[in-house]
Amino acid sequence: MVNKMSSFIKKRALPVILALLVLYVYGGNFGKVVILIDQNMSSRPTHEIDENTEIGQTFYAEEDNICGFSFKLATFMRANTGEVKVAIRQVGSDVDIYSANFKADSVKDNEYYDLRFPPIKHSKGKNYYIYIMSLNSPTGKAITTYMNENNVYEKGTLMINGQESTGDLMFRVIYNKTILAKIAQELVTN
Repeated sequence: MVNKMSSFIKKRALPVILALLVLYVYGGNFGKVVILIDQNMSSRPTHEIDENTEIGQTFYAEEDNICGFSFKLATFMRANTGEVKVAIRQVGSDVDIYSANFKADSVKDNEYYDLRFPPIKHSKGKNYYIYIMSLNSPTGKAITTYMNENNVYEKGTLMINGQESTGDLMFRVIYNKTILAKIAQELVTN
């Protein structure tokens, strides 16, 4: 009896369990990328993001699977120099979850810079901090980002050099609305 059970598990149950596990791990990321936050109201650019400046925005994730964000950048219609870093971390942490560096001279005036990354699986209900900083751009040769002088995004805060500031950045956050999340949502609503 024990041998028959062991044989059944090896031949039938184990492949099914492995297939379900693969489906969950890899298939769980299949879905549609959707804008979660689109704070697109701008009243002016922030000041230059030179080597002494970090500008960021906190936001509340209302969904799981955050997979990217964007800042609208500007060049002051000039050639800029240096390297720029953008990153995301959870509020209260000093460790970046994802980051990327790019050259200031690659920025197109008045266009969004997008950072995409693998989905943060359990992001729902947490606060995140996205930021942009120059690693070495001198004053007069640095880019900027756009902001609204009013607090138009109520679930987050504009941060300049680690200090809360009035207003909000012009930013977007996207998430991966997975097939499994869609199915779960349908089951709950029906």
